[in-house]
Amino acid sequence: MNNYQFVLRMFVYSLVCCILAAPAAAQTFSNPAPINTPNGGAADLYPSPISVSGVSGPVSAIVVSIPSFATFDAGQAALMLVSPSGGKVVLMRECGISSNVSGGIGITFNDLGPALSRLTSNFVGGTFRPTVYSGIFSLGFPSPAPEGPYATTLGALITGDVNGTWSLYVADLFSSCCPTSLPAGWQITFLAGIDAVGVPFQGKLENDGSPVNGVVDLRFRLLDASGNAVGLPCNKSAVPVSAGVFTTNLNQLGEFGPAAFQTPGYLAIETSVRNPADPTNSAPFVTLSPSTPLAMVPFSQSSRAATFASQADSVPWTGITGVPASVSEAFSPWAAATGGINYAGGRVGIGTAAPATALHLNTGPVGSGWQLQLTNSAAAPTFESGMRTSDAGFFEITNRINGFTKVARLDNTGAWTAASDARLKADLSPFGDALEAAMRVRPVRFKWIGDGKDDFGVIAQELRSVLPEAVTGDESKDSLTANYSKLAVVAIGAIQEQQAQIISLREQNNAKQRAIEELRARLERLERAVEQSGPGATRP
Repeated sequence: MNNYQFVLRMFVYSLVCCILAAPAAAQTFSNPAPINTPNGGAADLYPSPISVSGVSGPVSAIVVSIPSFATFDAGQAALMLVSPSGGKVVLMRECGISSNVSGGIGITFNDLGPALSRLTSNFVGGTFRPTVYSGIFSLGFPSPAPEGPYATTLGALITGDVNGTWSLYVADLFSSCCPTSLPAGWQITFLAGIDAVGVPFQGKLENDGSPVNGVVDLRFRLLDASGNAVGLPCNKSAVPVSAGVFTTNLNQLGEFGPAAFQTPGYLAIETSVRNPADPTNSAPFVTLSPSTPLAMVPFSQSSRAATFASQADSVPWTGITGVPASVSEAFSPWAAATGGINYAGGRVGIGTAAPATALHLNTGPVGSGWQLQLTNSAAAPTFESGMRTSDAGFFEITNRINGFTKVARLDNTGAWTAASDARLKADLSPFGDALEAAMRVRPVRFKWIGDGKDDFGVIAQELRSVLPEAVTGDESKDSLTANYSKLAVVAIGAIQEQQAQIISLREQNNAKQRAIEELRARLERLERAVEQSGPGATRP
């Protein structure tokens, strides 16, 4: 009989805190209701639904877990997953034919796992990719399960929004044996980014005192303080062993399942080995003892050298991938030089070694251009915005559109001026009807909703119907703004029109006054003529 001696040599990682613990970005949803099939036909919960909500951002992978799977002939069990958008993938069909599973095992479906065996007398749990065999049994999924074609990977179901109802259809393909049972229901986990990269796990395996050489199968289980299994097993097939030493990654595919680390407390890892490796899964595993407690390991407060560093005061570039060719060991963006980025006393200086404020930008002598610039990525039109202190001592806020610059300028008296250069303008024409437009603008008094302060002005929506050029913004996306400086232009035009009317009325009044004076003079002449003629005089 083989006598396996097993010595664990774990790398300097914390199995509990680093990788074995459920990743923060993973979101798991469950339906624990039992799923039982008759001897041939659809399950009593058909389908078994899980409502998914609150999953945001890109999803990198989907993992489906069956905490407990029991059947007297694994080959007759068929499982299909359907997404909220109607995507569908068969998780297993005609797998493990002639394999009787009576005690209940855990199965996890992950695109990165190995395929399930078709013909085996020892159907074991673990992590497997969706596996479909066909040609022996012609029966498919009973209605109302959707018909094919089916996707071959879980990743194919990651299309659009994953929120909604996910459905698991479980059925027996034929009625020659006994029913299938999922007494603990099922779970689905959504992974974002790299959620389970695994932890390196190294051990030394000896057989009757001699180091093992070859390929073995390994099975790892988590145990609680009472020796009870926690979560699902992590199976590693065909692991190479040289001079007794092997290295593998635990929980790389999330094999232990999302529930393995939900309850804090003592955990130990049980290791079982099958030597040599058996692709048919028919040979038994030998459980090694004792189990190995999982413990925290000390962390490194600092490192004098590193090839990967999340935090470091100084790290040599040597050995670090992705460093630009132009970067040398002497390079530092925080160099204490005039043109560098400098930090002193809680202040950051750009272009100055002695920042005077929390953020101090110095672009050098006059004529050096903008000190702060923002540029969009569109090909056309192009927009550039920036701020600078100009050569003439003005503070300028600049907006450049397709190469034409518009400037708002604050002079040394505190007055703001806006761009109005004739060289920036084309198609000049009189404004016209300024007085009419001014009369249609409604001034109002109001209170701001935010702080309740009294104020006065105009309503942008009303102004837009009169002077659309004076209103900026999209009401469906942001708040509308009113350009009060344009209203001043309208007011100038209105004053000019009104003054022209006044002048016209004045001229008309003067003409009428002259006509009245002429009539008065004529009347006076007539009155004198009458007086001179006397009583009884003959009138001409």
